[in-house]
Amino acid sequence: MGLNNRGRMEVEDPVLEHHFKGHKGPVNCLTFNPAQRQLASGSKDSTIMIWNFRKNTRAFRFYGHKDAILDMSYAPSGQLLASASADCTVRIWTPSPHGSATEINAHISPVRSIHFSPDGQYIVTASNDKSIKIWAPGRRSKFISSMTGHGNWVRCARFSPDGRLVASCSDDLSLRLFDVRDKNVSKSKPIHIYMESKGTPKKVAFHPSGTCIAVALAQGKGGAVKIYDIRSHKLLQYYACHEQGHTNDVSFHPNGDHLTSASDDSTVKILDLMNGVPAYTLHGHSAPVLCAQFSPMGDNLATGGVDNQILVWKTKLQTKMDALKGTLSNPVKELSKGIAEMEIASGKSNLIDARSSILNPEETDVQIIDVSPATGGGDTKERDEVGESCTGDCIHMKTILNMNEQIETLRQTVTLLEQRLTLVEDQIQYRESISS
Repeated sequence: MGLNNRGRMEVEDPVLEHHFKGHKGPVNCLTFNPAQRQLASGSKDSTIMIWNFRKNTRAFRFYGHKDAILDMSYAPSGQLLASASADCTVRIWTPSPHGSATEINAHISPVRSIHFSPDGQYIVTASNDKSIKIWAPGRRSKFISSMTGHGNWVRCARFSPDGRLVASCSDDLSLRLFDVRDKNVSKSKPIHIYMESKGTPKKVAFHPSGTCIAVALAQGKGGAVKIYDIRSHKLLQYYACHEQGHTNDVSFHPNGDHLTSASDDSTVKILDLMNGVPAYTLHGHSAPVLCAQFSPMGDNLATGGVDNQILVWKTKLQTKMDALKGTLSNPVKELSKGIAEMEIASGKSNLIDARSSILNPEETDVQIIDVSPATGGGDTKERDEVGESCTGDCIHMKTILNMNEQIETLRQTVTLLEQRLTLVEDQIQYRESISS
């Protein structure tokens, strides 16, 4: 690892780290537990599975929904998991072998989307009934408000990082921004409406800064990604990144410098937003990729698709270094390049092909424990593997580990600053030698 001739940190290529298989239908959605090294997947087979990244640990399959799982979201604490289903209901799970599930009859049509607010106090749902609703989850989940105006199925709705806004996208070819602080939000007009005349928006995601939104688009036979500034409402970047398949999902890396897109062309793209180019094309799935999500720390990227498989990639995008760069410059300002310049985003990228390593994966032999919220089940010895919060010595150990990580971050920060200082000194000396 070092600096390239532009003074930017070099990064290593992504590699396939885990391969999970246990669903009997397409994997529609993925979400990382923000508190533990776990991944939850939802499938057309109507089940949820929770996968552990530690070796020799079990996976858990949760039953309850009567139709396909279309979206999921972990609460920030990691102690609750919300799921949206084609059976028109939402479930709030305590994801442990002896946990419970609360059912909400949320909509009169399939629920396409669900997302926890940053403070964990609310969830937002979106449905084929053309509505968006906000709920307060709990033992007696409370309906808060609804937002209407879309003229067709609402594919996705997401809270902004500060919880102030909700962004939605629909088959009516529009993206809408709502201010959920408005007590009359159900009667108020959206803050802004973005119309997509040349494509159907399928997913929307907020930039970690909260100042931009990305949208996955289906355009004819191909797919694209657009990024809008929600302050000026201008289009910042356009990526025609998938020529042979629709774009099904988008996810920002926590550092804000990269974005991933999943496509029907069976590939996943990692886009370099600072340079406005596709950085990597990941080959691993043998069928359309329906979902792709970065982990909260950005060290992993999980993908799932029609081949019933889940792939977890080690991204190696140097989260901490890139986060530091973001403090030394304005990443949102750097995104504001001309749209014409972004057309190069349809060009070539580094190809990472992991298909040969998936032929004989070790992870396919993971033991799976079936759990029903009505009857419980599983083994009490496995509680820690399914999201039980730790206490006592465990918390002290986590504190120590966090302190060590912070110290390491400071050390790397000093190293990076020294490297940049050396680079500046070399440039000054070079200019002085030329002028003399």
